Amino acid sequence: MKNRVHALSGILAIILVTSFMATTVITEIVGEKGIILTAKTAILFALVVLIPSIIIASGTGRSLAAGRTSPLLNTKKLRAALVAVVGIVVLVPCAVTLRILAAADDFGTTFVVVQAIELAGGIVNLTLLVFNARAGRLLTAARRRRRRNARAGTATPA
Repeated sequence: MKNRVHALSGILAIILVTSFMATTVITEIVGEKGIILTAKTAILFALVVLIPSIIIASGTGRSLAAGRTSPLLNTKKLRAALVAVVGIVVLVPCAVTLRILAAADDFGTTFVVVQAIELAGGIVNLTLLVFNARAGRLLTAARRRRRRNARAGTATPA
């Protein structure tokens, strides 16, 4: 059950970050100030779902990895920590700032620069999340192979 919660919360985080980025790009292409404000407001409120999903994925991941070590797990833990740092230091402040600027009808240089920073941070986090999902699938597949081999009485290759 814990592994399903972990996978679902990670997938939800990937979907949300992807939708935030797509929404941002689409609304910027459209260029309608009201639509941009609506998008920035929606993204800010959706953080109430994204942040817990990342916390749940991280917590269940640490629990699932307890007592296990591997280079892949260590890399996955490092990526998870970087997702949190980028989110807290870059993405949340950018989302708040962009919402405030959009509400003030200030779409000048500051808005554009903060928007670029947010998109760059989003790309970094999305990449890290996708790599972690891939690593999770590899770890799960390896664990299933070990269990299958143990039941069959065969040795696990090194």
